[in-house]
Amino acid sequence: MRRPRSGRCRASAFCARLAAALAWLFAMAPAAAPGEPAADDAFRQLASYRFGQSRAALDAVARLVRESHADPAERRRLEDRLVALLGSEATQEAKAFACRQLAVAGSSRSVGALAGLLGDEGLSSMARYALERIPGPEATAALRDALGRLSGPARLGAVNSLGERKDPSAAAALARLLSDPDKAVACAAAAALGRIGGSEAVHALARALKGAEPAVRAAAAHASLECAEAFLARSRPSEAAGLYQGLWAGNFGGLVRGSALRGLLAAKGREALPLVTEALGSDDPELRAAAALAARETQIPGATEVLASRLPSLKPPAQALLVAALAERGDPGARGQVLALVKSPAPEVRLEAIRALATLGDASAVAPLAELAASAPPAERDAARASLDRLRGQDVDRAMLERLAAATAPVKAELARSLGERRCAAATDALLELATGAEPAVRLQALKALALAADGAAAPRLAELLVRTTVDAERAEAEKALVAASRRIADPESRASAALAALPRATGSARESLVRALGAIGGSKALQAVRGELAGSDARVQDAAVRAIAEWPDPSAQGLLLELARGAQKETHRVIALRGYLRAAELARGRPGSDPVAMYREALSLASRAEEKRLALAGLAGLADLRALELAESALADEELRAEAAAAVVNIAKALDGSHRAEARAALERLIRTAPEPSIRKKAEEALASLGAKPLKEEPQ
Repeated sequence: MRRPRSGRCRASAFCARLAAALAWLFAMAPAAAPGEPAADDAFRQLASYRFGQSRAALDAVARLVRESHADPAERRRLEDRLVALLGSEATQEAKAFACRQLAVAGSSRSVGALAGLLGDEGLSSMARYALERIPGPEATAALRDALGRLSGPARLGAVNSLGERKDPSAAAALARLLSDPDKAVACAAAAALGRIGGSEAVHALARALKGAEPAVRAAAAHASLECAEAFLARSRPSEAAGLYQGLWAGNFGGLVRGSALRGLLAAKGREALPLVTEALGSDDPELRAAAALAARETQIPGATEVLASRLPSLKPPAQALLVAALAERGDPGARGQVLALVKSPAPEVRLEAIRALATLGDASAVAPLAELAASAPPAERDAARASLDRLRGQDVDRAMLERLAAATAPVKAELARSLGERRCAAATDALLELATGAEPAVRLQALKALALAADGAAAPRLAELLVRTTVDAERAEAEKALVAASRRIADPESRASAALAALPRATGSARESLVRALGAIGGSKALQAVRGELAGSDARVQDAAVRAIAEWPDPSAQGLLLELARGAQKETHRVIALRGYLRAAELARGRPGSDPVAMYREALSLASRAEEKRLALAGLAGLADLRALELAESALADEELRAEAAAAVVNIAKALDGSHRAEARAALERLIRTAPEPSIRKKAEEALASLGAKPLKEEPQ
């Protein structure tokens, strides 16, 4: 059986636990950061601190202040030491620092010392900085009481600080300063009252609005706006509306009246909407801008209809502003009134109305916009075209198609153009019919539209149209439309079917055009057909075939291009084929089984002109291949190609850095030693340095 412990033993155990707890507390207490002095030393060093000296003492005190947040007793001790510093012989820099710390740790205990510094030219600002942030009425009273004994910037600063504190108890003192002879102080007092707000501030500002000098009156107006905003924020709209109404009706600038207008909309809602249109007719540009912004942004229910209903009563400049604002609202409730204004006698109104229909219009806008697009002056014509293209709604395309039947030729052309821009596939049959009609301008525009709108099903009719037309411009557009429609066919091997079917019936320019179309469409069947044209007797068709093969959309023509580059009868065709072969080498990059380096080597061996050799070297420059590097180096001997060959060597060497660094460096070193041109050597040296090698010092031999 355990014996009970004596009282002395229990006391000893408690003392041991207490000692352990105290040790833990001391261990957890904030320690000075490395290099920082202890608290007493920090305050001693702080007292003599001047700018440019070590900030270790300042940092130590600032840390103590931060870490005293959870320890009221420690914070009071620190506050007392900082206050004592203010009354000592410490440097001005030290006292300014103490003020900044009292802004964090200060209380009513600090107010007297800080207030005593308000008249100190060097410390007034820092004292106010602290007083602005110390809670409690004592700081406000100190600033307020100092107004009578301060002058100049210090007095002005005290006024601003009272405004920052937003303490209503300062309103009476500030109100008296609205008539101060120092206009800067009077204006600052008005601004401070605006920040404070409340009934007393409002009444004082109202008196200044009636009889103060212009500068003070303007400051009071802005301050009154701030008071009104505060009323709104506190859900007191009637008081806010009273302030806003007085500013709106007063003789103030556009900025104040515009702000008052927006405030009235927030406070009174729909009732204030007529003021927007009144402001739009003002001669003050700031007020007009504010009204236009309000018209665009207001969320008051029914605002669009109210504003639009007042359009007829406005003068043209105001009409134009409001139409633009209604367009940005995008609310179709304004559509009828805006549509009517496309016939306005005022050009600026017509233009804005036409533009607005892009977002507000529907099928009812098709007819007037098409007429304007066909006959209006350039600015209105372009705006009408843009709006016609952007009209939304399922009925718009149908309205355009219905309009085609009875429209004049210019209007038909505009409708055809817009149907194309709208990518209206349902218009294909109508556009094909227009493309065979009697009006040349309409035919041409319909063909352009078909290139944008027709799908693959239209390809046979487009091919037939291409064969039949005798007008070069129309044939060129039919060719583009055929290519575009054929490319929209899902099966790649079927895309050229329409052009291939029409080829036997085509001669002359039509056959030449079909060959170009086949080259743009691509595919194995198309390539076979174009190759067959190389043996034809028509030189122009043969030339078109060579060019089509040279521009083939994939690398499948590279074999044929190589044949032509080697054995074409005409030098022009050999050059075209060789350039096409170089293009095919570019397309072959990264494709399975392709060998672009071998292709460039072949091209260099076939090229007789420097232009093609340069193209080959430019292609080589993009390859990370040792063979490409060797091939580029071999071209350095040709003086005419040296610059391009050197550029290729540099670029390929950089690309080989990760896989063949030694070979890349060796090539660059050879280039540095052998290149006679300083510019080439410099580029090689820069490249060598980028690979991590030291630049060579030897001069070239």
